[in-house]
Amino acid sequence: MLNQNKVDIVSAQTADGTDICEASGQTVTCVIDGPLAVDATVQITMTVAVADSARGVLTNTAVVTSETDPEGAQAEASAEVEVTTIPVTGGELSALGLLALPLLVLGGGMVLIGRRRRTVDV
Repeated sequence: MLNQNKVDIVSAQTADGTDICEASGQTVTCVIDGPLAVDATVQITMTVAVADSARGVLTNTAVVTSETDPEGAQAEASAEVEVTTIPVTGGELSALGLLALPLLVLGGGMVLIGRRRRTVDV
């Protein structure tokens, strides 16, 4: 379960690509058919899309339950990810920069015109 509404679940599949999961809001439920042998594992990979406006800590909590375990075993684990902004690199062209470009072109044109008008007396 993801605790923020800034995350959309894209997919959740087993390692072999089997889609055994369903998403409802921020909760993903995966049902594994049949019992697992002792020490057996099932790997589920979840792909999510995080909104551009997401900031702070996102917490992912996984809860595992068994309907066939006579003791009703349940396990839970959480992981947190810090979401920060990526700083803007480069620079923005300011109004002064926009004014400088036409002035540079105008200055270059004036230099060319000035060279043509010079006369050389011999």
